Amino acid sequence: YISTWWQSLAPVIVAITVLFGGKGENHTAKFVFSTFVNRTGWTSSVYVALIGLLQAQFCLAGYDSAAHMSEETKGADVAGPWGMVAALVGSSFLGWIFLVSLLTGVHNYELTVKSETGFAVTQILLDNFGRVWTLVLMFTLLMACWFCGLVTVTSNSRMIYAFSRDNALPWSHFWQKVHSRFSCPLNGVWLSCTIGFILGLPYLINSTAYSAVTSLCTICLYVAYGLPIL
Repeated sequence: YISTWWQSLAPVIVAITVLFGGKGENHTAKFVFSTFVNRTGWTSSVYVALIGLLQAQFCLAGYDSAAHMSEETKGADVAGPWGMVAALVGSSFLGWIFLVSLLTGVHNYELTVKSETGFAVTQILLDNFGRVWTLVLMFTLLMACWFCGLVTVTSNSRMIYAFSRDNALPWSHFWQKVHSRFSCPLNGVWLSCTIGFILGLPYLINSTAYSAVTSLCTICLYVAYGLPIL
């Protein structure tokens, strides 16, 4: 419950704070909804727009978790589908509000994208609220990201359990064990954490390599969704 409410309220709190509590003038609707900037080196605007949607598509993956957790859900035949619909609608609506509010809070586009912090969101908050409140708001967002990661690990561990239960993974007998105390596939949880840790290591060397890994994960995720349909 804490995870769900935190992930839902955190972007709303930040959005309202930026819209009504920021310093200086907000950008116009023309800048927010019609300005298109392409610095990728690709000439196709359509292709660039699709690339820009990669990270946003990952945020819409929450509906997948409801299906993987259905075996542990009361009234799964009703709660599961409703959870998937609520996750999709909620993520779309809250994400839209969050992004629009951040764009209105941009003071200087060039300084924002070239921020010394390395994160445009951090720079937008710094320009509007100063260091102290930026730390508070960033902590709120980072905790939401942490809860999102927690949900992802939980979902992945259940997929590992389901596959290993059908002997579809190497060493299936090890991954399908359910811990007697925590009532969860603890080995699958640790496997998910280990793989995630390994995939995050490229960021220590090269941020471009990390971006490639995260982009590939998003693409592969939706390819996996489409395979059963095909």
